[in-house]
Amino acid sequence: MCIAPAVSLDTGLMDSDLAFGVNAPQEDKLAYRKVISCAPIEVDQYTQTKLGTSARTNYTEPEQALELRYVELYYGKAFYNSPEGTETSNYTYRYRDFVDYQNISAGAFPNIFDYVVQAFSAYIDAPPQDSASTFVPIEELIRDDADTHIVLLSANSIIFSSSVDDPWYSAHSHPLQVKVDSNAATASGTVYFSDRPVSALGCAEQYQLCTNQGADCTPLASWYQIQEDFEALTTTQRQRAIGNILLRASTITVGDTVTALEDSSLGASFSKFG
Repeated sequence: MCIAPAVSLDTGLMDSDLAFGVNAPQEDKLAYRKVISCAPIEVDQYTQTKLGTSARTNYTEPEQALELRYVELYYGKAFYNSPEGTETSNYTYRYRDFVDYQNISAGAFPNIFDYVVQAFSAYIDAPPQDSASTFVPIEELIRDDADTHIVLLSANSIIFSSSVDDPWYSAHSHPLQVKVDSNAATASGTVYFSDRPVSALGCAEQYQLCTNQGADCTPLASWYQIQEDFEALTTTQRQRAIGNILLRASTITVGDTVTALEDSSLGASFSKFG
C-alpha cells in the first residue's frame, strides 16, 4: 500500500507541568505523547478515470462547456453533508484532471494554478453519536491501534521547473520546452506537470498517557481508545482531571489541520512563482 518509507513524528513523553503548564504535585503529574506516521500510498490501483463536462463550472456560454476527464479514488466510502443531511458516496474523492487541458482559461477554474488539498479521517472505536469520521477506510488502510487520515493532493496545472521525484509531489509528465524573453535576459528549458491528477498520503495518529514519571503507560492507541486505556490505569483524582485536559487539548488532528488551512498547510504553496 505504501510506495515510500513512512516518516514518523514523535513528541516523546511530555511532562504535564513543564510542557503544558498544568501545575500539580509530583505524584499527580502525567506524561503525554503523540505519534504521527505518514507515507505516500498507492493511487493508480484505487483510481478510475471517467468523462464528464464542465457545464457546471462558471463558463458563461453553454457551448463553451468541454468534455473533461475526472478521476474517482476508492479508499472507502465517504460521508458528505448536504441539505438533506449526511450522505454517503461509494467513492472517497472525485476530482478533475487538468493536465490534458492546459489551454483552459484560469477564469473557468480559479484553482487551476494552485494546489488543492483535501483530508478524510476515520476515528477508530468512536461511538456512532460522537464520531467525526468522514470516511470508512478499506481494509488495507485500517489500523486497530490508530486513527487513520488520508490527505489528497492535486497540483492541477502548476508548472514545475524541473522534474520532481518526491512520491507525493511526483512530476515527470508532459515535458514541455519553454522559452522566456524579458528585457534583461532570455531563458529556456524543460518544464513538467504532475504525474497524476491526485496523489495520496496516508497517516496514522496515536496517543499515549503515563503516570509514575513514565513508568506506567497506556499503549499507543487511537484517540477514543486512549480514553478507555487511561481509565484502566491506577490514577488519582487530580491525574484523571489532568488527563482529561490533555486529551481535550489534543483533539486537533492531521485531518483537522488540512481541512482548516487547506493549501496553506503545504510549504510548497509558498514557493510558487507567478
